[in-house]
Amino acid sequence: MNKPHRLLSLLRVTTQLSAKFFYKQTLFALSFLLFASFLYSCKDQDGIGLDIQPVNDKFIPLFNNTEQVTSYSIAETHLRTDETVYNLLGSYFDPLFGKTDCSFFTQVLLSADAPDFTGAVLDSSVLSITYNSHYSDPAQISSLQHLKVFELTTSVNKDLEYYSNSNITDNYNPALPIADVFFSPQPSTGVLVGSEVQVPQLRINFPAIFGQRFLDLQNAPSLINNTAFLQFFKGFYVSVDNPAQTMGQGAILSFNTLSATSKFTIYYTVNNVPTQFDFIINNTCARANFFKHDYVTSTAINDQLANPILGQTLSYIQPMAGIKTKLELPFLKKWSSSDSSLVAINKVEIIIKVDESITSKFAPANKLILVALDADGNNVFLPDQFEGDDYFGGVYNATTKKYTFNIGRYAQQVINKQTTDYGLYLMCAGASVVANRTVIKGGQNIVVNISYTKL
Repeated sequence: MNKPHRLLSLLRVTTQLSAKFFYKQTLFALSFLLFASFLYSCKDQDGIGLDIQPVNDKFIPLFNNTEQVTSYSIAETHLRTDETVYNLLGSYFDPLFGKTDCSFFTQVLLSADAPDFTGAVLDSSVLSITYNSHYSDPAQISSLQHLKVFELTTSVNKDLEYYSNSNITDNYNPALPIADVFFSPQPSTGVLVGSEVQVPQLRINFPAIFGQRFLDLQNAPSLINNTAFLQFFKGFYVSVDNPAQTMGQGAILSFNTLSATSKFTIYYTVNNVPTQFDFIINNTCARANFFKHDYVTSTAINDQLANPILGQTLSYIQPMAGIKTKLELPFLKKWSSSDSSLVAINKVEIIIKVDESITSKFAPANKLILVALDADGNNVFLPDQFEGDDYFGGVYNATTKKYTFNIGRYAQQVINKQTTDYGLYLMCAGASVVANRTVIKGGQNIVVNISYTKL
C-alpha cells in the first residue's frame, strides 16, 4: 500500500522556518524591549483569542473571528499493526461505541537449535502471554471471555506489512482450534508456575496430542534451526468469540508478547526428571493485531457519521482503527489568502475539552495526536511534533480534563504558503496498542489562542 512519507521535507521546512523565525525575532526584540511588556488580548465568545504584539501597532484583522472551529467524526479504515511491542486481545461491549473484538497472530522460535528430546515424556504444553494493561469498565475487568487458539497453516512474514483489517482467514482453519477455553482475566494477579510466583500472565493449556507433535520431532530436520522450524510450525492465531456479551461487559487486554515470560513451553520428563523447552517470542517474530468494530447499537456514532454537523457538540476518538475526529480551522485558510507575510506566529494553542458526562467509567486516552493531511488525503506529521511533547502537547491533563496542542510552526508554514491546509485529524496516540476511547466537546467548545508578532 502506498504510504507517502514527508518527514524529511517537513524537517527541512521546519529548520528553514525556525531560522527565519528566530532571526526576525532577534531584530524585533531590540525595539520590542523599549516599549512592550504586556500583551493586548482580544477574545470573543467563539473561543478564538488573539495576543497582538506590539501594542502600538495598528491591528489589521487577518480573519473573521466569529467563525468557529469545525469538528466531526470519521470512521478509520485501517491501521498498520505488525511488530508492535504490545498486542491486544479480548472484546468488550462499550455502551457508547458498541462492540470491539481484538485478535493477533505471532510466530514462536526455538530458544536453542536442535533440542534433544530423546526419552522425553510429555507433561503439558502451554502458551503464556504476559499482561501489560487492560481497558474496561473497572467493574467488568474479570468478566468471562471465550478464547480460541488456532495453528497458522500458511506462513506469515516479518518483512510484510499487516493491517488491522487484513484478511487472514486463509492463514488458519477456523473449524480446527487447538485450544477453546473460557477465562476470567486477572491482569493484576501473579501466577504460580511450578513453585515460583511469576508476573501476571494468561496461560493457555493445549491437549496432549498437540504438545506431543513437538517431542516427536526428535532428530527431525525441522528442529535444526528456526528457518526449518518455521516451515513445520508457522505460528499461533489467538482470537476471541464472545457473541453473548451484553452492554458494559468485557475488556480489551494488552499483552507484552516480547516479555521473557511470553512463550510457548513444552514441559516433559526424561528418566523422571522434570524439564522444559521454550519456544520464544522476540522481535524477529512476525506479529500483528486485528480489530473489528460493530457500531450497530451505537446511535451516537452512527448519527454523527451520517450527519457531521453533530460533531460541533460532541466528537469521538477511538483507537484500534475505530473513529477519528477531523478539525477544520477556517482562520488558517484566511490568513494564508491575506497579506500576512510580515506576521511571525509565536503560538497557536488549541485547547480540547473532554466530555465525561456519559463516559465516566471509561478513561480517556492518555495522549492524542494531531496530523495534517496532504492533497491526497494522506496523514502527514506536523512540524511542531518534532519539537517534542513539551512544545507540541497532546498529553491529557486529568485535573483540567483537557488536551492542549501548539501548532505554531504549522500555522506559520500555511501563512507563508509553504504548505496548504487541508484540515487536521485528531487521533489517539499509539492507536494500535491502546484501547482508551475519548469523547471531546466539539468545535463550538474548542478554544484557539493565537499569539503573533507583526514584523
